[in-house]
Amino acid sequence: MNVNLDDGDDPSSGVDDAQSALKKKKKSNAPKVGITVDPRPESERGAWYISLPAAHDSPEWRNVEVVNTADVAPGVRVITLKAETSRQMVARERTYNAVGQIAKVKIDGGDEVLVRPCSPPFEQGLKQREALFRLRHDVFAHQEKSEPDPDVSAPCNLELYVEQYKAPEVYALGDDAGALVEIGPFQGGGLNLKDRAAAVFLFPTVLIFASGDGIATAKALVESEMQAQPAQPLALRMRQQVHLFYKTDGAKQETEDGSLPESGGTKPHFEKSFSTWGQKCNVQVHHEKNVSLVDMFEDGDFAYHPATTVAIVLSESEEEEEELVTHLLGEGELSDEAVLSLRRSEQIPVREVSASKQV
Repeated sequence: MNVNLDDGDDPSSGVDDAQSALKKKKKSNAPKVGITVDPRPESERGAWYISLPAAHDSPEWRNVEVVNTADVAPGVRVITLKAETSRQMVARERTYNAVGQIAKVKIDGGDEVLVRPCSPPFEQGLKQREALFRLRHDVFAHQEKSEPDPDVSAPCNLELYVEQYKAPEVYALGDDAGALVEIGPFQGGGLNLKDRAAAVFLFPTVLIFASGDGIATAKALVESEMQAQPAQPLALRMRQQVHLFYKTDGAKQETEDGSLPESGGTKPHFEKSFSTWGQKCNVQVHHEKNVSLVDMFEDGDFAYHPATTVAIVLSESEEEEEELVTHLLGEGELSDEAVLSLRRSEQIPVREVSASKQV
């Protein structure tokens, strides 16, 4: 076969033209059909494969509703708020998780005020499951599938122990129902009750000491034992004896405007709850006026064995706490691991769940 090359045709030119056309086709801006590749660099694309908690970007401060106010003593009120607790709306590290945490409150957009809760930590069980159930729209066998319910709200009541001389703006909520109230992330990790003190059969005796606003934490601690969930590690109902030593002082405290309201007087706070605590949690309350916690411990009419006793000190005064702790460890002969307080036994705060990359 004869091939005429006189026309200047190069056999390789056809191949070059085909390769050039293929390159142009690869660079085409025409819309692709089917699966497309994200053009962003790998460092940016990685964010698409990271899982985060539902409320990781939710606002730190949320509006709450004032439900009730009650005077428990001169200059002392319990303010009840309705707060959101849904894990889909409030991150776990910002909510009320443990006894001993402190609430942050703002009134009408003012400065944040620290107030001690006197109610148990928010329930983590049924309400959270119900909200997630509605969000995922799970159904039972006899039900028909329909549109998901976007209502994932799980409100709970939060009781705040408010002393007028410490937080006058919060105390005034009892007289100003129209105030805008906000609640922010709770401060601190709370009391660590998950160590050896939780061993019921090793420590069948529990001694709780409270003074000042420590009675608020004591109330939250005892009443948390009445909750079904989460399970409380102290299990007071299973202990052989539980004694709450509670002192009140009739001293007066000065407010910012120079007035001197009573700080609560000598009448015991939450006295109406004492019988309920005894029936449901086996708690015997010993109340005294204007005495030291050390004297109450020494003069108490009870028997204990140092090796099987846990002491929880909830004193408002740091000096008073140090004095009692030193006495319990010395003359009381309690072991160091069996003496707990908010200052020496605070647990690590709950942290945000770390992001995980999906494989």
